[in-house]
Amino acid sequence: LSGTLGLRAHTQFSKTFENIQSRVLDLHRLRHVVEPRVDFFWSGSTVNPEDLPMYDTDVEGIHEGYGVRVGGRNIFQTQRGGPGRWRSVDWLVVGTDLILRSDDADVETPVPRFFSYRPEYSLGGDHFHSDMMWMVSDALATVGDLTYSLENDSVAQWRLGISLEQNPRLSFFTDYSEIDPLSSRLLTYGFNYELTRKYSIQYQHTLDLGDSDSRSISLTLERKLPRWRLLIVAQIDELEDESTFGVVLMPQGVKSSRMVQPAGMLVDR
Repeated sequence: LSGTLGLRAHTQFSKTFENIQSRVLDLHRLRHVVEPRVDFFWSGSTVNPEDLPMYDTDVEGIHEGYGVRVGGRNIFQTQRGGPGRWRSVDWLVVGTDLILRSDDADVETPVPRFFSYRPEYSLGGDHFHSDMMWMVSDALATVGDLTYSLENDSVAQWRLGISLEQNPRLSFFTDYSEIDPLSSRLLTYGFNYELTRKYSIQYQHTLDLGDSDSRSISLTLERKLPRWRLLIVAQIDELEDESTFGVVLMPQGVKSSRMVQPAGMLVDR
C-alpha cells in the first residue's frame, strides 16, 4: 500500500515596459512576467520499494519521504516582425528552484532531479536547479541548465545548447552536457531538414568526449498525414551495442522527443 499527498501554489504577475527599444538585442517593448511557485509533497508506503522486484517503475520507482520546492520563472517577452507584422515572443526565460528533501530521501543519487508532475518519483536530496532559454534572434536560440547538489556541495550536472535556423526548411543544433559524478561529457549535434511539405528528415549524433567514442546515431523520416504524423526511426546505440528500427504513428500536435533541439530543452521541473 502506497500513497502521495501534495499541495501546489502558483501565481503570476506582469509589468510592461513600453519604451524599451534595442536593435542590438532585437527588442521592441518588453513585458516581464513573474511566476512564483511553491510545492509541498509527501509519499509513503507500507513496503520498502527496495524489497520489490523491478516489474513496474510506476510502483517500485516511488521514493518515500517529504519535501518542498520553492522557486519560479522570470519570462521576458518582446515583439518582433516589424510594423503590421508584430508578434509576441519569449525573449528570455529563466527558471530557478530550491528543492529540500527529508532526511529519509535517497541522497546517494548522483544527479538529483525533481519531477513536478509526479514528485514521488523525484531523485536525490537537497539541490538547486536553474534553467535558461534566450531567443537571441528569430533564427538563433541558446539554452542552458544547471543542477547544484547541496548534499555534496558541488555542481552535479550542467548543459549548454544552441539552435540555428538556416532557413525555414533547414535548422541545426548542438548540445554539450557534463555530469560530474559520472565523469560524463556528451556532445550532441544534428539537423532537421524539410524535404517537401509532407516529408522531413532528422539526424542526431551523440559523442562521448570522455571516452572519445560515439554514443548513438539516429535518423528519423517524418511523413505528415491528415491529423497524424508517421515517423520511421532507425537508431544505433553504441553503448548498448544494439541497432533498432521502428515505426511510430502520432497525432498532430504531439511533440516527438527524437530530436534534442535546445529550444525544446526548457521544461517545467
